[in-house]
Amino acid sequence: MISYRDVISVLLFGIVYLLYQEISDISTELTVKKEEEKQLLRNVVDLRYRMSFLTDDVQYVKFINDQKKITNENSIGNIYGTLTSALVQLDLIMSHIRKETYLFTNSTLFDSATLHGEVYVSENRKLLSNTDFPSALQGPGLKPLIKYIGVKADKTVSRQEEWRLNFIVKYNITKTLEERDMIFDLSFCKENNTDNLHYGGMYCLSMHAAHIGENLHLLVEKFNHYLHRSTALSPSTQGTTATLGFNVLISGLNGTIVFRDLLSGKEIFAVKSIDFSEPLFIMFGLYNKKSVQSMISLI
Repeated sequence: MISYRDVISVLLFGIVYLLYQEISDISTELTVKKEEEKQLLRNVVDLRYRMSFLTDDVQYVKFINDQKKITNENSIGNIYGTLTSALVQLDLIMSHIRKETYLFTNSTLFDSATLHGEVYVSENRKLLSNTDFPSALQGPGLKPLIKYIGVKADKTVSRQEEWRLNFIVKYNITKTLEERDMIFDLSFCKENNTDNLHYGGMYCLSMHAAHIGENLHLLVEKFNHYLHRSTALSPSTQGTTATLGFNVLISGLNGTIVFRDLLSGKEIFAVKSIDFSEPLFIMFGLYNKKSVQSMISLI
């Protein structure tokens, strides 16, 4: 004979099971929503940097037409204006989505005053290039870097800050690279070490791409000690082109900097026990302009 207690137990079990299923469904929906948000942002980011390069191309055509005094009812100017408006709308979408995703970022710009004489920066200070382009600001700046071939960011990172940095690197190898030739560098340096070498690896924390063996590899270096070497990013031969995206998570509170792939979110390498007792300057470098056409775009 089934007791009252058995009936209650079965009913409670049924209720708990239904609640468990409902919680599982909600959890699944939230997970899916989170992944959809991340994927949406990745799609927007991808569209954003593709449109940035398209805008540069249209701006170049407009520049050539202006030089030749070709107006054609200002059609090129209209296209450029439309693209610019679209980029503004994309930035608004990205800033909204970032509030709910791991890609929340600070509005960092390049400090054009620190521009080295071999690199160029756009008027909006979001694009750095090792080759000239229309409307570019050419180095040296008012307070130029002398040894470090690049530029400083306009913000430093202190012990009390936590924020993230997103950027794109695009390169075209025009001449096969030689051993240890570099393409780009991102370094975090104390003020006294910002201009000691052409890159930051020996005196700072550096993530850079260099030719090793037959391919280009991503390296993380701290005070002349290599912490990480990636699998091949691409060949280092003439004709190779590539676009890379990075998301850098910076925590002065925890003393950590984590490098991630921008579109996949996959961690590349995490560096711990970083000294934030002094503000760290963010450095961006581009190299070997005779062999590589390269640019860094902040997004």
